[in-house]
Amino acid sequence: MTRSVAEMIDQSAVTEKEVWSIASVLIERFGGIAALEASKMADEYLAKDDMTGRSVWLRIVRSITAMTDPEPTGRPD
Repeated sequence: MTRSVAEMIDQSAVTEKEVWSIASVLIERFGGIAALEASKMADEYLAKDDMTGRSVWLRIVRSITAMTDPEPTGRPD
């Protein structure tokens, strides 16, 4: 049985390694719209009033952005 990425996440204890791993899967699966897809998931959790789940998906969005941004910001050269 194939589980969706959303089903694999235990929102209560998601490590940074897991966030980056999920971000990688989403980039492979959705390419340039991976952050948009993760944002949709964050919105779904917000609609369910699940702030923990929303927080996890927002972390995933940030990771996707960091992984795909051609000119990362925030770090001095």
